[in-house]
Amino acid sequence: MRGHRLASMILVVGLVLTLSACGDDPSSISEPIDTGDTTATGDTQAATTTQAAAPTEIRILQGSSGLPEAMWIIGDELGFFEDENLELVFEPTEGSAQSVQLLIAGQGDVATTSTEAFLTGVDAGGDIQGIYQTLGAGEGVVFGMIVREDSAIQSVDELTGGTIGITGFEGGEVPVVNVMLQDAGLTFGVDVDVVPVGDQPANIIEALDSGSIDAFGGSATDFSALGGIEYPFRYLKTEHYDSFPIGGVLAVSAPFLESNRDAVVGLLRGYAKGVHVWNTVPEAAAAATQAALPESWANPEVAQFILDLLGPLYAPTSTDAYGQTDIDGWVSYIEFLKAAPPVGDPIIETDVDANTAVTNELIPELNDWDRAAVEDAARAYADAAG
Repeated sequence: MRGHRLASMILVVGLVLTLSACGDDPSSISEPIDTGDTTATGDTQAATTTQAAAPTEIRILQGSSGLPEAMWIIGDELGFFEDENLELVFEPTEGSAQSVQLLIAGQGDVATTSTEAFLTGVDAGGDIQGIYQTLGAGEGVVFGMIVREDSAIQSVDELTGGTIGITGFEGGEVPVVNVMLQDAGLTFGVDVDVVPVGDQPANIIEALDSGSIDAFGGSATDFSALGGIEYPFRYLKTEHYDSFPIGGVLAVSAPFLESNRDAVVGLLRGYAKGVHVWNTVPEAAAAATQAALPESWANPEVAQFILDLLGPLYAPTSTDAYGQTDIDGWVSYIEFLKAAPPVGDPIIETDVDANTAVTNELIPELNDWDRAAVEDAARAYADAAG
C-alpha cells in the first residue's frame, strides 16, 4: 500500500509543478514578526528613515507558484520582505522561457528561471544577469543519472556501448544527460544509446532490473519516487557535475539592478531567509504555507511531501553562502551546451561570457543576517500558529 500511496503523491507533485503557474499568488503579506535582525536596515536612524519611505516595488516573473515556491510564501508570512521595505508583485508566466523573454522586454524586474532558459536569453543579447543560484547549488540532485545500487558501473564513462533510459526526449533531464556524457568524453546517441522509458516508477524499475537500460536519467521527482518505495540505487556523477549550475537561477534586469541595487540585495536576503526557514524550521514552513495557501493543504500528507521533497533542492552546500554559484562551472557548462544537442536546436550559439552573465558580487551582502535569530523567529511564528 505504501508504494501505491507514494506513487499517487508523486503524480500530485508533478501536477503541482506543471500547473502551479495558474495557482495561488504568494504575494499577500501579513504583519511581520520581530526577527531580531538589524543588518537589513542598519542603525536605528537608518531603519526609521527606511520605514518612512515608500516601499520599492519589484515585479517577479514566475513560471510556478504555490508550494514549489514556498520560500516566497515564508518570506511574506514572516515579514522578511517587509523588513526590507519591499512590495513584491508576482507576475505569473507560462514557464522559464517566457519569464526570460518578458524580463528582457522590461515587463518584469526579476525572474525565476531555469539555467538553460536564462542562458538562451543571454545568448540572444538580453541585458540580464544571474544573481542567485536557486537550484543545484547544494547536495540535492535536480537532474541527474542513477544506476542500480548493485550495478558494476561506477562512472559515466563506463556506459560506453550501453543504454540510458530517460523519461522522454522532451524531458528536462535531456540537456543534463547530454552534458554529463560530454564531460565523460562520450556522445549522446553515438557512444551510448538513449531510450525513453517514461516517468512511472514501475517502468523505470522494470527497465533497470531487466537490463534493458544500464542507467536512468531523470529528475528529483523521479528519484524521490524510487527512494520512497525503497528501490536501491545510487547516483552517477562526472568530474565537473557538482560545479555545474544544473537547476535554476534568479535573473535580474541589468538596468533595474543598477538603479535599485539595495532593493535587489534586500530581495535576495529575504529569499535566502525563506529558504533557510524552509530547511531548518520545517514546522514554520508548514504553518506559513497553510496560512497563505489553505487549499494547497487539502491533503496534508501530499502538501508535506511536496515541502519535504523540494526544500533540500534549494539548500546550498554552506548556509553561509546562499545564492553563491561556481563561475568556473558555468564556463564548462556553457561550453558543453554550445555543442550540437541530441535533439532540437542548440541552447547557446554565441560566445556567452559566464563572468558577465552571472555574478557572486551580491553574495556577501545578501548573507549578512543572523541565522539563529531568524530560526528563533520562525519557531515563534510556528508556535503562535499552533
